[in-house]
Amino acid sequence: MSTKQDVLHNSPQIRQNQEPQRQSFQDYQEMQQSEEAILQDFRAELAAHKSGKPNNAGADVPLAERDAAYYQRYPLEEIKDFYMGSPESRAQVLKAKGIEIPELPHTPITPVEERREDLVAVAQELVQEKQTPNTYEVQEGDRLEVIAAKFGVAVSDLKAANAEELKQWGNIEGFNAGTTIEIPSSTSTPIEQEVPKQSEVLAQPQEQTKEEEKVEDQKGLKGGVAEGALTYFVEGNDDPDSLYFSRRAHWPGGGSGVTIGRGYDLGHRGTSTLVENEFKQAGIPISPWKSAIGLQGDEAKSWLKGNVSNLPIINHQQQDTLFNLAFAEKKYDAERMATKKDVTAKYGATDWAKLDPMIKEVLYDLTYRGDYHGDSRQFLQPHVVKNDLEGFTKELKNRNRWPKVSDQRFEHRVAFLEGRLAGLKDAPSQTEVKAPVAGSPAEKTDTATISAGVGSGSAANNKADVLLIQARLHELGLLSPTAYADEKAKAEAVETVVDQKDLKATIAAIYKFQQQVLHWSSSDGNIGGASSKTLAELNGTTCTAEYVKQRIEQYPQVKAEREAKAAADKARREKEAEEAKKAEEQRKAEAARVKAIQDEPATDEHAKKYISDNKDPRNLAVALKEHVSLNPDLVCKVLSNLGRTVRDNFTYALMHRVSDGQLRKAGKDLLTQMRESLDAWLVSKPGVSYAAEIGRIDSFLGVDGVNEVNEIEKEILTIFEKERLTPEEIAEVRALILQFDKTDRPKYYQILQRKVGYKNQRDNDQTNYISDRMCNLTSLAMALEYLGVSNPEESSQFEDYLEKVRIDNELGSRTMASSWSKIASEFDVKTKEINLDTNEKGKIISALKPELELGNSIIISAFSIQSTKGHIVRLQEISDKGLIVDDPFGKIHDFAAREAGGSGYYKKGEYSGGNERTSTSTKGEDNLWTWDDIKQTKLKYARSFYTEGEKTNNE
Repeated sequence: MSTKQDVLHNSPQIRQNQEPQRQSFQDYQEMQQSEEAILQDFRAELAAHKSGKPNNAGADVPLAERDAAYYQRYPLEEIKDFYMGSPESRAQVLKAKGIEIPELPHTPITPVEERREDLVAVAQELVQEKQTPNTYEVQEGDRLEVIAAKFGVAVSDLKAANAEELKQWGNIEGFNAGTTIEIPSSTSTPIEQEVPKQSEVLAQPQEQTKEEEKVEDQKGLKGGVAEGALTYFVEGNDDPDSLYFSRRAHWPGGGSGVTIGRGYDLGHRGTSTLVENEFKQAGIPISPWKSAIGLQGDEAKSWLKGNVSNLPIINHQQQDTLFNLAFAEKKYDAERMATKKDVTAKYGATDWAKLDPMIKEVLYDLTYRGDYHGDSRQFLQPHVVKNDLEGFTKELKNRNRWPKVSDQRFEHRVAFLEGRLAGLKDAPSQTEVKAPVAGSPAEKTDTATISAGVGSGSAANNKADVLLIQARLHELGLLSPTAYADEKAKAEAVETVVDQKDLKATIAAIYKFQQQVLHWSSSDGNIGGASSKTLAELNGTTCTAEYVKQRIEQYPQVKAEREAKAAADKARREKEAEEAKKAEEQRKAEAARVKAIQDEPATDEHAKKYISDNKDPRNLAVALKEHVSLNPDLVCKVLSNLGRTVRDNFTYALMHRVSDGQLRKAGKDLLTQMRESLDAWLVSKPGVSYAAEIGRIDSFLGVDGVNEVNEIEKEILTIFEKERLTPEEIAEVRALILQFDKTDRPKYYQILQRKVGYKNQRDNDQTNYISDRMCNLTSLAMALEYLGVSNPEESSQFEDYLEKVRIDNELGSRTMASSWSKIASEFDVKTKEINLDTNEKGKIISALKPELELGNSIIISAFSIQSTKGHIVRLQEISDKGLIVDDPFGKIHDFAAREAGGSGYYKKGEYSGGNERTSTSTKGEDNLWTWDDIKQTKLKYARSFYTEGEKTNNE
């Protein structure tokens, strides 16, 4: 053992294999604190023991072997009592438990710290003897690179040792949860993680000077991180006075989750199981953090505000462990994305083993933040393939290439690369990259940290915070000298809180900064606290007085362009709404016209009127051509009321004006009369051949069920008169559609898509937090109903029932497409995966339209990974204008805003597209996503659902 720490209690691999299961690390911390007094009493004796002059005062204690044996069998609470007792009482306990006590020589009292260190060594040996050598049971959420990092082995060696167990899902390789795999190394225990010393936990901060703390910080930073130094550095610093102090929980803003350490994001890391396992490896109790897993955006911000006082500051080793676990995955992803088949086919092969380490390091950081994707590969990958560091650096320095990357991260990437290009022989060490970039928040000013909000609205406006913000605004030229002097004096005059009426100029300056410097489309004059994006920008490395001046000068043009775009968007939306209105009116008019034809009476009187109004047989054929399929009985009446010659000419003219599809639906009675007319004509005029027309009729007269098909259509159209259909009615229609020819089915499927009932995710029977994240199962519920699948539990909504199925059957996270497939299979519904990753109209149509024509049900994952705003909707129809979707959340108004990480559904004073939390709120029903809208984002993938029986009939 390298340190005097109770690794036995804290090491996850030891704790995991103990029988019975030990209590939590939190319990152990409480035990440590209760023993602190004992440790203080033993200080002198510890020094004596180390000096080789043991104190003779005291009795004997059991040796480490005896303590270890006891620990292996009994719970922590008993261990605590055991340690607190006298040597005699311990011996009695051991005897009572049936543990043999050998005759041993007397030894002086061993302090608790020393005794535990011996205990650890023995207990570890005992535990390791019980372990299955060189094996590991794969847990849910484990990925190859994470397992490899955990055991300190290469991914390639891990794959080679477990070739038979290795699975592949698309481009991803891994093992199924529950699989026992071999670890190709001499040890089967994961890499040991150092845990906090008791002195670190209990020492008072003032015992060290700032300079001493920084020396200790750098010592802690040297060991744990090698590759990934750039990312490690950019993701925070180790200055407790800085806004970017990473070992304290923080919220980076936007769509981020609660973050701890160097970019370990609880909102995006993965499943609860994965996060809990990784916290366990790092030696961090999960209980204070558990409810933050999965929270993103404002919910993460709100959670942190309410829980920050209960969250510990993690130590350096814990921070390094979390970073290494997350980074190992991203490192693997970077190599995979650079060398995968489609990338190689498009750009050429990348020799990853020989790739410049500087390029690799930046690729790791790009992948870690989500900036290494299809768009960026278009200009980066040619340089990666050529191993061209200079060209690669040039692209990284082009600010226009990285509109969604913060100024701070952009500058650090460039500084990292320029350091190498300027003549550095070696990549910077962890110590080298620790030094802050000139002008960074940690170096600039003490204004980086505020305790609460400053400005308008609900801001607390604590005196100290207000003075800091005022000084910064004045420094940047946003608060005039006169206004600064006036409002600073008012702030200094109060004891704690400054009234907003005394901050008018300060609030106006904040508003101006947000609007005219940051160029935000929505400003509120409020800095929302330490994690506020406004504060981060205010203290950003590029935020100087000169920069502020330039941005303010640019604002009029930005405003004009924004207003022009808003006007154009408004005009476009109004035009689309008008076109949609006209299209709906036309659809209704056409439906009414068709119904009018079908409702015409098939009587002699009505037939004679047609004959009277259309003397020429050709005109009569034009007037009645649609009646052939829509009202064949009336055409039969007309034929029976015509004279022979006119009848024959009328039939011939009609045959030249109707399609095979119409003849297929005409019915046997009409087809028979028309054939007789043409056949009689052949007899009367042997010099003229109409065999082709007779052959067409014969081809349909020879088909069984022609008349039945016409009756089926009538039955379907009768059902279609309803605005919306139940799943049972949909199932009935789908069975009828299968009786048509395959070429006729798509149009009926298209109409049927419009009849599916809309579902609002925001009124689901879940908490508000969960319901706002149930676009997936709500869309799946609509998709299943389109297949005729009914909700088995009438007392709940279908999507709530699906959530229950998911939980009860342990089918995985609702956010995973694989889980949707598992849920669908519970209803005997199959799934087809469709990868899109595009916003191109042609690619989307070619991928999805065939599925719709087969009657399959489709849900789409929209918005790019980089946006962090993924959303699931049901696809209803594809048109020349775009996609018709049922959006369970509501109506999105601004695709670009959502792609940039905003809402897209809400904009104060302009629009509110989200549904209310009621079943009657249907803002997302039958929404048109135009092709121009889709160009502003990406469709990631789709899932097509179908039943096996229908698939067979459609093939």
